[in-house]
Amino acid sequence: MELQALFLDIDETLISPAVPVPTARTLAAIARLQQAGVPVFLATGRHRCELGQLGLGCLAVCDGLLMLDGAVSYYHGQVIDDHPIDPGDARAMARYAVDHSLPCVVASAERLMLNCIDANLRECYEYIRAPIPGIVDLQAQLDRPLYMFNPFGPQTAMDAMLAVTAHCTRTIWHPHSCDIIARDSGKDVAIRAVASRLGLDMACIMAIGDSLNDLGMLRAVGHPVAMGNGHPDVRQAAEYVTADVVHDGVAQALHHYGLL
Repeated sequence: MELQALFLDIDETLISPAVPVPTARTLAAIARLQQAGVPVFLATGRHRCELGQLGLGCLAVCDGLLMLDGAVSYYHGQVIDDHPIDPGDARAMARYAVDHSLPCVVASAERLMLNCIDANLRECYEYIRAPIPGIVDLQAQLDRPLYMFNPFGPQTAMDAMLAVTAHCTRTIWHPHSCDIIARDSGKDVAIRAVASRLGLDMACIMAIGDSLNDLGMLRAVGHPVAMGNGHPDVRQAAEYVTADVVHDGVAQALHHYGLL
């Protein structure tokens, strides 16, 4: 097969609680593709600042990063596509978080910021194994482009925060949190932007993921691959279901397609 680019989710695709850093086999597979001239991108809900905090500097070898569910995309360190949240929506969500004392992590291109901490937030951050961001006045951050809001609380609170926006959508990744981004954003949108920039054929692109926020990118590319540990809807959308992250699912998928 002709492969022009590979897009990889991070959590439960490259790493997991049992595999805190990518395995040597996975990193070797990425290197082999790159040596063959195939660019490799990370496509994640995480912020780039978290990669170093999690000891994932080994992934810096990748050619690009689609962070915050595709809200900001980098190619060799340069921003090639971004979709900030509408300023009115950002103001409304920041006001809601403050008025209701709802913990909310907000992402700019440079960093993550937080208004307050409670048990729901602590539980979620233990789940993603990341340091809790520093506390700031959210309403004082509205003079810059903001790309993601992560409220932490019951489903009703997440519903209410989304309801104050006019141009946003969300993906739920934990019972007590979700990613709220601009409606014109997403991993699929970012991949199309990369393909347009680099002159790639979407039919010749592979994406590998496990979670509901990966569904868009899997449906957009010619070769969608689901991890064996993936959500049932993700596995159903895949052309091929590989092994789980513990059993080097990424490398197995590349072997399946004859790419290694």
